[in-house]
Amino acid sequence: MSGDQTAHDSERSRIVHDLRSPLHALAGYLDLAIADNDNPELGRLLAGARRAAHELDDLVAELSGSPDPTTDVDLDEIVCSVVEMLRPIAGDHTLDVGLGPSPSAHTAGRAVRRIVTNLITNAIRHSPTGTTIAVRTLASSPTIIITDEGPGPAALPDSTERSGRLGLAIVRELVDRIGGQLVIGSGEHGGTRISVALPAPCTPM
Repeated sequence: MSGDQTAHDSERSRIVHDLRSPLHALAGYLDLAIADNDNPELGRLLAGARRAAHELDDLVAELSGSPDPTTDVDLDEIVCSVVEMLRPIAGDHTLDVGLGPSPSAHTAGRAVRRIVTNLITNAIRHSPTGTTIAVRTLASSPTIIITDEGPGPAALPDSTERSGRLGLAIVRELVDRIGGQLVIGSGEHGGTRISVALPAPCTPM
């Protein structure tokens, strides 16, 4: 390992270490505010902020090299959590959620949360204001489908290089890493339809 790489890794470790204390303090303050709050609307906003703090904690764990264990994860729970976290940045878009209920997936939960977060954020950024972004899970298989009313798949980058829609490039890498399948196509009425099929739990003998 070169001296430059060693210095880079050492600096990253210091940054990760220094991020943890204020992040955990933020989560603690939010927990206290949620516990003492009796206003439903404020409670919803505080819960969204708490979810965002959880996402930041996941990213710090990723930077630190903390393992993302493969286990049975509840896709409906992940989708609901991410959607509620992202509603404040959705602007005039409608986030339309439809749940299977989906079977559990046997995969890395942190990676799935990042996949869903990037896909929905991408749709918000690249589809026309006032349109609907549909988020679905299937009852028949551990699959997440996100449909928007944007310019369609022809406008998406074909390669896995981090160009164009950076969020999509990250999604491609994550899906490959966890052994899922990413399919990009057109929606029924135009726009883009992206499905992510994830490994199913092993059937008990």
